[in-house]
Amino acid sequence: MTSNLNNSSDANQVNTPVYCMGDEADDVLRGLALTRMQRQQYDVVKTPFDRHFVPRKNMIYERAKFNKRVQQSSEPVDSFITALYALAENCECCALHDELLRDRLLVVSKASADKTRQ
Repeated sequence: MTSNLNNSSDANQVNTPVYCMGDEADDVLRGLALTRMQRQQYDVVKTPFDRHFVPRKNMIYERAKFNKRVQQSSEPVDSFITALYALAENCECCALHDELLRDRLLVVSKASADKTRQ
């Protein structure tokens, strides 16, 4: 069953999810510094709702996970690279995405080569 909300009025696009989400959503909506008319406009209400309800990523934690990731002894290289790509997606550094992956692969391969020599 689909709700077809995207084809309904702005007021319905706001009121239906607020009703489904319950009292907290209703409290958030009433607490916004918006006019009565603005509270019925989906595009106006969506951003403050996203800020309130959507969890924020901890960038320091996400980047630490990326930087600590090492290839496991039995892990194939392609699986390791795929895992690095997945971790890099959470780092929100689009401009540096490819460079970070390259640098991480170089650091890990250098560390692996150093361990092999010892």
